Amino acid sequence: MFFVGTHELVIDAKNRMSIPVDLRATVNADTEGRSFFVRPGRCRGTLELWPEKVFQRKWSEDPSSDYLSDEAFAWRQYELANTALVDPDNQGRVLIPEMLLECVGLGKEVALIGVYDHMELWNRQALAEYLAKHGSNYEQNRARSVRESQKFRQSNPAAAPIEPVSKQ
Repeated sequence: MFFVGTHELVIDAKNRMSIPVDLRATVNADTEGRSFFVRPGRCRGTLELWPEKVFQRKWSEDPSSDYLSDEAFAWRQYELANTALVDPDNQGRVLIPEMLLECVGLGKEVALIGVYDHMELWNRQALAEYLAKHGSNYEQNRARSVRESQKFRQSNPAAAPIEPVSKQ
């Protein structure tokens, strides 16, 4: 499973959205599940879609609520209260709960982007602005990302090695 790309989509009057076939095809139903968990995204105004078994594994690695501060626990409550499990129909459409669309303020014209292990649903205009902002500092942002990835891999030896970056 490896989600990439940008797909401009429309959420229909019944709040259904078709997940493009190229994204659906990357999901192994046996190891990653057929359904998706939908929750508010890392960026305000977005939703994340996670293959169900990937999401469950991710959460199983998090500490028990007993180990969290009151603030972190409150966030966990908020996040999970605003999470839904959605099942694709035979045409690959998922029903996005109205509550989640309202929670993050998404309209009908959206963009679905692949972000490695999950997908994100954005307002089209907000995504265009976000990409323009981050593209304007391309070299600095890319260098920061590479440094952080290398630092992570150094502190987590079990992670896959990263190749040196060549400047072009």
